[in-house]
Amino acid sequence: MYADGKFTAVVVPFLNVTDSEAGLSLYDLTIANVTKHNIAGNADQIWIWKNGISWDKYAINTSSQWKQTTGSKSDFSVVYPNGLPEGTGLYLKTKGSTAKTVTSSGAVDTENPEVSSSLFADGKFTFVGNPYPTALNIANSEQFEIENVTKHNIAGNADQIWIWKNGISWDKYAINTSGQWKQTTGSKSEFTTVYPDGLPAGSVLYIKTKGSATNKEAVFKKTF
Repeated sequence: MYADGKFTAVVVPFLNVTDSEAGLSLYDLTIANVTKHNIAGNADQIWIWKNGISWDKYAINTSSQWKQTTGSKSDFSVVYPNGLPEGTGLYLKTKGSTAKTVTSSGAVDTENPEVSSSLFADGKFTFVGNPYPTALNIANSEQFEIENVTKHNIAGNADQIWIWKNGISWDKYAINTSGQWKQTTGSKSEFTTVYPDGLPAGSVLYIKTKGSATNKEAVFKKTF
């Protein structure tokens, strides 16, 4: 993952390995060379996207507790007693220049063929990810689709998907009236040209909706 305080979109939660009714807990994660500190700004942090406009931020202290960085500074398990649902994306903000890796221990639901995430409307962002341990091709409707998608040949009038790259910027795609996901700037290449093998397992996406429709969902489909 990126170091020196850059953000890495690192984890897509699966099901909790010890409780089939719960989602992934931050305590199910293992971060190699983790930086712990009782001052949040000096520790590794995980940011959880909420309400379409802001983050719920957690830092790991010297007792290995994930605590909110502001407000009541509650423990993660108090705020999310049932963990995080499948398809939730996370940001990890590293502290220091030491190389780090993150591993999530979770179960994959092999019974249900689809995982759906409701999308925020009115141009807000939803942070989601593929909950299956396989590469993801957003242009393949057998793997992924947005229900009630807004297509347009002007990128700003269409639903968009933003893919995090290089720790500092986004690769942005909009869906045109032909159902193609094309870059919004530059060469405006098609997704499958830029990512012929799809996105690696564990990749996360920002989905930016167009319009006020409240019935949109991102649907990830089991591919194995």
